[in-house]
Amino acid sequence: YVRRALRILPASYVFLACMTLAGVAGLITWGPGQVREVLVAAVYGTNMLAHGTWPFGHLWSLAIEEQFYLLWPFMLVWLGTAASMRAALDVAVLSAPLLAALQAAGSSWFGTAVRLFPFAADAIAAGCVLAAVLPWLRRTGWIGHRVFTSGAGHLIPLLVIAADVLRHHPRLYYGLIDPLQNAGICYALARYTSFPDDAVARALNGAPMRA
Repeated sequence: YVRRALRILPASYVFLACMTLAGVAGLITWGPGQVREVLVAAVYGTNMLAHGTWPFGHLWSLAIEEQFYLLWPFMLVWLGTAASMRAALDVAVLSAPLLAALQAAGSSWFGTAVRLFPFAADAIAAGCVLAAVLPWLRRTGWIGHRVFTSGAGHLIPLLVIAADVLRHHPRLYYGLIDPLQNAGICYALARYTSFPDDAVARALNGAPMRA
């Protein structure tokens, strides 16, 4: 918690302070309810606001990350590893299809739900599952299966990126593409961290890519 706080809190609070001063000075648009939005952003609740304004609205994704960092360790302690991983798997698999169902039903909640933690944390939850499964895959030798070593597997990261163009079709994207993207990202992480000497892994870890 201390390391995470030192990494994120100073930068985010300096940003909030600078944007607040810019608003007070008239350098940026400062609309009604802006003080409330600053306070909500300061406690990482921006994703719970239905309509965030330009200066602070993009902090919704950081809010989700912070909510995860707060919740996940306690889940591991209270529920244990197995139950926590089952919960993470449920979130990873079900969140996006539930969003698709809300959109298909014409629910007014859809626009807000896409930013709420249980629905927007599916990629993070998939990462939690990967963290638990990957050591087992390596220990049992499954990571050496041709699924993880074939040349065709290099197409998966490209497909993950290309599929993002379907984000503007909510029913298709959340109903099918989003879970597949998360699975594809997990595949790439598993493959290229297990085989760091792979040509693609070396390219991804090269100095230009890191920069």
